[in-house]
Amino acid sequence: MTHQVHFRRFTLTVTALWLALCLGAAGMVHAENDGTAPLDHLFTLKDGTSQRASSCDPDLKGGNRDYYSLNAGETTVVADLQ
Repeated sequence: MTHQVHFRRFTLTVTALWLALCLGAAGMVHAENDGTAPLDHLFTLKDGTSQRASSCDPDLKGGNRDYYSLNAGETTVVADLQ
């Protein structure tokens, strides 16, 4: 390839990246202006209950055994949520 072909390919690549960056930034500005940004409600308090499971050993005998040793084909219940 000649120097001119390499330069043309480089120019097209830079132009495409610049265009993608500008369009992405314009989309973010539009989303912020109309209140539909994906993280708008990140810090909004909502009614609800905490639903989580812990792997802590409640008896604490011999340490916190928070893993399961399984052989091929065996199954176990990880969390029985009700």
